[in-house]
Amino acid sequence: MDGKPFKFGDATVTPVAIPGHTPGALAYIFAVKDKGKTRMAGLFGGTILTTNIITTDGLKQYVQSIAHYLDVAKKMKVEVEIQNHPIFDGMPEKVTKFKAMTAKDPNPFVVGTDRYLKMWNIVSECIQAEVARREGAAN
Repeated sequence: MDGKPFKFGDATVTPVAIPGHTPGALAYIFAVKDKGKTRMAGLFGGTILTTNIITTDGLKQYVQSIAHYLDVAKKMKVEVEIQNHPIFDGMPEKVTKFKAMTAKDPNPFVVGTDRYLKMWNIVSECIQAEVARREGAAN
């Protein structure tokens, strides 16, 4: 299933396995339309908000999952950021901007591929810091 696109109506969705948060966690990459232009969106379905509920081994697996996802997201040029946890990425503000935007306004969900990849690299670095903190405390 990992990386094998499937059709969902007229849409093609590419699932990406991202265990670490929970076994079987998936991210999805799919095309969306923005003012007539096709853009690639990414929905990472296993965002860790509180590391204390995840084992150290789970966090290490999560870092590997982010790296795997970043490889796929970079190849597919993901530039639209969507999250399953609305407090993670300022979703309420984005929705407010989206509702009020005019044809001239930029879509608040379109962040660009570089910024999208940077965000997930920062998440990975934060999780790696937590692993290092835990492992340093054990020594």
